[in-house]
Amino acid sequence: MLVDGVDWTGSAPSASYFAGGAPSLDPEGRTYLQLAFPSATSPDARQLTFGVFGFTGATGPVQDLSEVNFSGPPTGGTDDVATWGYQYDVPEQKTDFVFEVTKWESTGTDTALISATFSGTLVGILGASGPVVIFNGAFNDVEVVVFPDPFYVTDPGRARQARPARRSRPAHSR
Repeated sequence: MLVDGVDWTGSAPSASYFAGGAPSLDPEGRTYLQLAFPSATSPDARQLTFGVFGFTGATGPVQDLSEVNFSGPPTGGTDDVATWGYQYDVPEQKTDFVFEVTKWESTGTDTALISATFSGTLVGILGASGPVVIFNGAFNDVEVVVFPDPFYVTDPGRARQARPARRSRPAHSR
């Protein structure tokens, strides 16, 4: 794929499908597909991430693509992190970005394969001086882990409250 006319390749994707929805992220509890592709080239620390609420496994253009983020240093490397994106419910981030699922195949009770193509403009969100254009993006047969239960984000504050209190140690005297 090309990012602003320069080749970029993602690798070792992380892919999850929450068939039971993601109530912590979406009050409607719709299904949620998340795909994350870190750069295949070190030291390039950029990552491309897709999020789709309400994904049904149907092939074709995703009409309500929820979110796309391309984040990391604008020219690769590890400095000056920025984020470009598209988010369906933020009017100033809506662009011509297109994400089309070309294959969704269940390969067991807890896995599936997905292939897709994508292209379009992502606007600067954080630390970015302007938009980036992604052209001819594609991935094939990425294994997706399927979770049948709802996905809940753990509240770190609650987790801290649930831990047992530390026992104080007696002071040592010399």
